[in-house]
Amino acid sequence: MVTNGQGPPPMMNNRQSSAAPPQPLPPQPIQNYGVGGPPSTFNQSLSSETISMGSNPQYADMIHARSYFEEVQSMFMSQNFKNAKKPQKKDIIGNTIYKHVEKLVGDKRAPKITGMLIDLPEAELNYSISQWNFFEQKVMSALALINQNQNPG
Repeated sequence: MVTNGQGPPPMMNNRQSSAAPPQPLPPQPIQNYGVGGPPSTFNQSLSSETISMGSNPQYADMIHARSYFEEVQSMFMSQNFKNAKKPQKKDIIGNTIYKHVEKLVGDKRAPKITGMLIDLPEAELNYSISQWNFFEQKVMSALALINQNQNPG
């Protein structure tokens, strides 16, 4: 009721309104996008701490995954990478991803798997290393291939 600025509104005969009280709204998910807008694909892909690889789940260390992403993005944006020819780009990528491959498969298999990754066609290589979950899947696929070839059966 509008009061026209002349004091409090008149009482409604001291009776309770017959209208039902307002019902609370159901909880809504909070969408806090911060300064940068909606979350990136990277953040969406890391919404779960478990990245499933069939029957062999890999537990991603979220801090390591974020540092991997930042390191790879920095590599792609560097003038050194942008100015490099294709063979040099593969060397730069190999040097950047090696320690991450080593973290996933150990120092014995890291050189072979890193070599397998950098031998991929350029578009597939760039896609495979662009995000932690893609990278981890590709590394684990290469490891499975090596294990399959060593233990044919």
